[in-house]
Amino acid sequence: MTMTKQCRLFLAAALAMCSVAQVQAQTPKYHFENEKLIQVIKQIEQNTEFRFLYREAQLSAVRLSLLASADSLFLKLKRKLIPYQLSLDVDSARKQVIIYKPHRQPPDYQKYALSGYVVDDESGERLPYATIAWDTGPLVKGISANQHGYFDIKNMDPVSDQLYVRYLGYKTQQLWLSEEKLKNGQELTIRLQPKPFTPDEITVQDAQDDLAADSALEGLIKTGSFSPLGENNSIRALQTLPSVATDAAVTNGLNVRGSSSNGFRILLDGLTLYNQYHLFGLVDAMNAEVLRSSGFHYDISPARYQAPLGGTLSLITKTGSLNQFNATAGLSNSAASATLEGPVNKGSSSWLLSGRYSFIDSWNFPGNEDLIEYGLDVNRPADITSLLPQNNAMNLLKQNSRIEQQQVTGTNADFYDIHAKTYWEGVTGNQLIISGYHGSDQTHQEYIRPISEEETASFATDNNWNTSIISASYNMTLQSRTIASATVGYSDYDASYFKEDFRYQLRNENNGNRRDTVRIFPLGLDNALADFSLKQSLSTTFDDFGLEYGFSYQNLIVTYKEQSLPDASFRSRRTSQLADLFVQLNITASNIVHLYSGSRLHYFSNGAYLRWSPRLKAQFFNNQRFSFGLGYSRNYQFLHKLQFYNINSSDFWIMSNEDQPPSSVDYLSSNLKYRFESGWYLQLESYLKWFHNLRLHQLNSGLLSSTFTNRKSPWFYNNEGFARGVELLLRKQIGPLGFTGTYTLSAIEVQNDRINDGASFYPDWDRRHQAGLVAEWKVNSQFILYASTTYASGAPDRLNSFNSTERDRMDYFLRTDVSLQFNRPIFSGYLEARLSLFNVFNRNNPWYTEISPVHVTQPAMGNRPDRERRIAAKTTVYDLGFQPSFSINIRF
Repeated sequence: MTMTKQCRLFLAAALAMCSVAQVQAQTPKYHFENEKLIQVIKQIEQNTEFRFLYREAQLSAVRLSLLASADSLFLKLKRKLIPYQLSLDVDSARKQVIIYKPHRQPPDYQKYALSGYVVDDESGERLPYATIAWDTGPLVKGISANQHGYFDIKNMDPVSDQLYVRYLGYKTQQLWLSEEKLKNGQELTIRLQPKPFTPDEITVQDAQDDLAADSALEGLIKTGSFSPLGENNSIRALQTLPSVATDAAVTNGLNVRGSSSNGFRILLDGLTLYNQYHLFGLVDAMNAEVLRSSGFHYDISPARYQAPLGGTLSLITKTGSLNQFNATAGLSNSAASATLEGPVNKGSSSWLLSGRYSFIDSWNFPGNEDLIEYGLDVNRPADITSLLPQNNAMNLLKQNSRIEQQQVTGTNADFYDIHAKTYWEGVTGNQLIISGYHGSDQTHQEYIRPISEEETASFATDNNWNTSIISASYNMTLQSRTIASATVGYSDYDASYFKEDFRYQLRNENNGNRRDTVRIFPLGLDNALADFSLKQSLSTTFDDFGLEYGFSYQNLIVTYKEQSLPDASFRSRRTSQLADLFVQLNITASNIVHLYSGSRLHYFSNGAYLRWSPRLKAQFFNNQRFSFGLGYSRNYQFLHKLQFYNINSSDFWIMSNEDQPPSSVDYLSSNLKYRFESGWYLQLESYLKWFHNLRLHQLNSGLLSSTFTNRKSPWFYNNEGFARGVELLLRKQIGPLGFTGTYTLSAIEVQNDRINDGASFYPDWDRRHQAGLVAEWKVNSQFILYASTTYASGAPDRLNSFNSTERDRMDYFLRTDVSLQFNRPIFSGYLEARLSLFNVFNRNNPWYTEISPVHVTQPAMGNRPDRERRIAAKTTVYDLGFQPSFSINIRF
């Protein structure tokens, strides 16, 4: 072959190869036939470095056919979206694609605006109250999404084009937006990726939900860090805050800024949860695994909440994954649980089902049986303070005395709760949500106790409650700036408590001689409550302010029965309607002051009470290094939870009526916040509260002799109170170590003309000083260590509280808890395990004082042998001692 022929063949082969390469280059890389847009997006994300921002429900009905090369892909995809009134923007430098529904604006529209949703990147669920922040030179501004995960920023003038989107338990998303996009006011869906192994937390809400959550408080309240029974305890975790008083492990609720537990409410998906605990306050009534958002309001509450005298914990449950099936299984030393969730119609509807059941009485884990005895007031740990009557002879006999012990012969204790939810979302963002909850406690214990020096008898204590909640909510956008939400719900609650050997505290006076003693007699309490509720709210965002307004309605039926020593048979059945109108105006455009003004008008039909609840708060220099605020509100409460000093069981409710006005509080608060350049965060708050018409059960009012005359009910309703306090919080994060220190100086005094001769006295929940230290150490990617120490000065000695002096108090409270959390990926999910030690040093922390029967051995005298006597004595009952617990959760 000649050289010329070889060159010709080589040239022909080269031309052929170029032709093939050209054909291959022109061959489409992407080919879809009537494919769901969400699947198209996932295919593109797998084959490229681009990541999409979108909302599932907006795209779930979109199908398209597409034939495109890599170069023409986004241009052709954008054209395909036009019939669906969707648009697409590509940021090639940052590998980011945004699919959104453009807003049509007039040509002269120049204001910067942005709206949209914040959702979970994996499940597609909306993230309520997520924070959207942006830099404006020396300041960082921000807002929070609403309870539906929707945000609307108007009149935005950023120096930077960067947005930072945060949500507890999720990775912060940083977005770059062009000036043109901000001018057009596009709707944007922001997708946040969940962090693995993130503990459940509670957000501390400021005056309003639309105030950006303060990152300095993130991680402050971990719901599973210190729980005596292994289960996450959202309510107990709030005691980390200086505004919440230290209380015993067995509790009926929280004392927030001077209020009794009657002033604390829990809302579950917007409806009141009428029993807050399982097992005497040791376990939350709701399963933390299903909670999506938790917000605590203890200061000036938004007008959308009725706002009791203390605080409100608002819980929103998950809606279920829109994209994939997920499951969680859990085991602790007290209960087993399982949660299932998944899509009904992928991308637009979902379901969730969760259940938890206890086996505390059937598994002999260390301390389980003792906890049941402790909760039912059987063999609670106690010491004898003094024998009665107090004199020198009795003091000599104290060393030969002992507290009566009961012999337990039978125990039956269990609890369970069930959560269910279904969710539908339309293309336009409208939502239909149906949720349900049912919880129950059944606790029974039998025992033998002495009834004299030589005789014994069998007794029993029962504590039972059941509650069911069902609600339906519909949320829709009426126009670009107004969102309407409607909720209808029904709650049914019943509770009973019966103790055959309740110890009544008595004081007998005769000719100036006083004798304190105790009498054993049954106590029975029965309660039923039905609540039908309806709420309609509208929220409108304007350029310089936000406006929320609406109404709520409740039809209430409350039945209360009591069988006791002073009341052989008390019965009450009350019905009433509660209708409210509310409006909330939030002005946050100024860099100097953010103003929150709310108003709520109540009408309560039983007594025809018309009451006005104004609420006002001003926060100056918000989101700057130094900020301060002032607030005032007047809150009313028409339903009341009775509190008993030694009964920590079911919640028992009564109603205001024509003879007993609603309770109220006039509330002044102030705050000062400072962020040091070194990273320290300082928060100083103070409050003054004037209470009116508080409820106080006669068993909590001291010794019974003061309550036997002129009573129409077993409780006092015309109690006045005055509370004041100063609260300090200091935080610092140093690498993997985080520290939080708190201190509270506070006081609460109560006055009633028929108690203590009309002089004021300190109630059981008053503590003068309280301090706490919480530390968190992220040892590595798998281990997190928590430690907490709480100190509180002594609570009033209830048997001497009417003396109103500081020396008539019990000993101080000091408790240290430790928790170790372990996380590790397994298979397609991950494992989370926790070991907790409650009251590590097993300190006897005084809880309350009472008069109890004790046995005394009188030494032999002459021919008389030793003699056993049964007399009354003043005793100090202690809080729960050392208690280990564990929990294991597997998510897949």
